[in-house]
Amino acid sequence: VFAPFEQGLDPSEDVVVLETCMNDQRFIVDTLRMCASELGLKEVASVNIIVNVRRDADGKLLSVAKSEAPDHVTESVTHFVLLGARNATVRDKLCSEVTTRLSSVALAVGDYQRFRRMLKDFANSYEYLAQVAGFSLAHPEDLRESNQFLQWLVEDHFLFMAGVSLRPTADGGLQTAQ
Repeated sequence: VFAPFEQGLDPSEDVVVLETCMNDQRFIVDTLRMCASELGLKEVASVNIIVNVRRDADGKLLSVAKSEAPDHVTESVTHFVLLGARNATVRDKLCSEVTTRLSSVALAVGDYQRFRRMLKDFANSYEYLAQVAGFSLAHPEDLRESNQFLQWLVEDHFLFMAGVSLRPTADGGLQTAQ
């Protein structure tokens, strides 16, 4: 995060520039836009470039590939021009919030496939129970409807940020399934 007027540009402008470079993942641009908006900053321009790069152990850029290459990783480079953050406190808050939020998003995105797999397993369980003769806790059509709803969710109609499996205990409570 930097203010162009600190770089010798026109100090009359209330402009701040936010730049990021990180492994590509879902929701980078949306996260940055929401963060800026919540801090009262107005986006006047932005660009997001996806590039395949190879870096050394210290992070120094060694090469850029035209397409995916086995020894390269995909990175997302963003550049946002924002109005309303001439105050250093606001810029510091923007930097802190962006760092925290992108770290949280990276954790959630990293578990995304595991959550989808878990939900597919739940959906399959409902379908299996619907087919089991004599299952008395629910009607088969209710179980199939639950299966169809879970399958619909899995097909990118919902963002999963967390999941847990619970099982009933002897006293009627619930505990985390292992």
